[in-house]
Amino acid sequence: MPDTPPASLRPRWGGRLALNLAVLGLATFWTVRVAGAPGWARAVVGVALALWLARAVHDAVRAHPGGTTDRTDLVLAAGSALAGALAASASDGVGSLVAAVALAVVVGSPAVPATTAAVVGLLTVAALGVGALLAPLSPVAFLSLLTGLALGALAGLGVRQARTAQQQRALVHEQEVALRDEAVRVALARDLHDVLAHSLGGIVVQLDAVQAQLEAGDVAPAAERVGKARELAALGLRDARGAVAALRDPVQGGERGPGQEVAALRDAVRDLVAAERSLGATVGLRTRPPGATGVTVPADVTTALVRATQEALTNARLHAPGAPVEVALRTGPDDVRLTVANPLPLGLEHSGSDRVGDQGSAGIGGYGLRGVRERVDALDRGATVRAEPVGDRFVVDVVVPLDGAREDR
Repeated sequence: MPDTPPASLRPRWGGRLALNLAVLGLATFWTVRVAGAPGWARAVVGVALALWLARAVHDAVRAHPGGTTDRTDLVLAAGSALAGALAASASDGVGSLVAAVALAVVVGSPAVPATTAAVVGLLTVAALGVGALLAPLSPVAFLSLLTGLALGALAGLGVRQARTAQQQRALVHEQEVALRDEAVRVALARDLHDVLAHSLGGIVVQLDAVQAQLEAGDVAPAAERVGKARELAALGLRDARGAVAALRDPVQGGERGPGQEVAALRDAVRDLVAAERSLGATVGLRTRPPGATGVTVPADVTTALVRATQEALTNARLHAPGAPVEVALRTGPDDVRLTVANPLPLGLEHSGSDRVGDQGSAGIGGYGLRGVRERVDALDRGATVRAEPVGDRFVVDVVVPLDGAREDR
C-alpha cells in the first residue's frame, strides 16, 4: 500500500462547484417562481440563499476546503435549512429545495455530532410546520415538502457514512504504515546487534590479547592474533552486507525463499563455532544425525537459528569467559533443535542477570536474546525459545517445527 492518502480522501472541488452552481441556478429559478409570494416569504427565501452562498464562499476561502465542516459552516448551513423550510409553503416549494440541500450538508458531515444533526433536522421539520401555519396548504402538498426534506436528510446520511468509511480507511492506512515502519526499525536493530555484538566483541577479545602479548614481547603470537582479528572483521562485514541485503530484498538476501538442505545450516553453525575457537574459546559441536537427512530447512529458519547460535556464543563469551561451551544441533523430520549451554559464572546462579531477561542490567545479552525471540516468533511456526539456568548451566534452547519440510523420496 502506498504511503500517500487514498484519492477518495482528497478535496473534491468538482462536486462542491456543481452543488454551488445548482444553488445559484435555484436562485434564478426562485426569482420567477416566487414573484407572487408574500413579501415575508420572498425575504426569508432570500435569507436562506444568502446564508447558503455565504457558506459556499467560506468553504472556498478557508485553508483546507472540502475536508470537514467547521462551526461556521454548520451555523450557515443550519440557518439556510431553517429559513428555507420556514418559507417553503409560501414559496411554492422553492424554500424546501434550499432546505433539503442545506440539511444534506449538515447531516453529511462526520464532524457534526449525530445528535446535533438530528436536532437541526427536527428544527427544520418544525420550521416547515410553522411555515405551513402561516401559509396553509393541502395535506398532500405538505407531505410532499416533508418528503423532500427527508430525501435531503437521507442523502446526507449516505454521504456521512461514506466519509466515515473513508476516515476509517485513512486511519487503518496510517496504522499499517506505522506498523511497517516499526517492523523495519526492529529488524534493523536486531540485525545490527546480531552482527556487531558478535564480530566486534570477538575483535575486542583478540586485540586485548594482542596488547598483552606485545607488552610481553611476544610479537609472533600477536601478529597471529591480528590476523584472526582481521578474519573476524571480514566475517562481520560479510554478515553486515547480508543483513543489509535482507532488509532491501528479503528473498535475494536469504531471509525468505526456497529452503536448502540441512547441510547449509550445519555449515553456518560450524563457521560460527570455528570463529569462536579462533578466539581461544573451548567450544564443542554435536550434530545429529551426522549424515544426510533429506530434510529441507526454510531459509528464514536457517537465518533465525544461525543468529540464535551467534547470540548464544556471544553471551557465553561475555558472561562466562573461558568456560567451555557445548553446541548441539539436532535435525529431525518434524523439527530442528538448537541447544547452546555453558557453566554459569559464580554468583549468577540466582542473580537474574540480563542473560535471563533483566533489561536493566549491564551488558547487551538481554537485547540479543530478545532479538532471538522476536526473530523466532516471526517465523510463525509455533517455535519455542528457552534461555535460562538449568542446574549449574545456562542453556539457550530453540525448537522450530518443520511442517511439511521433509522431501518425498
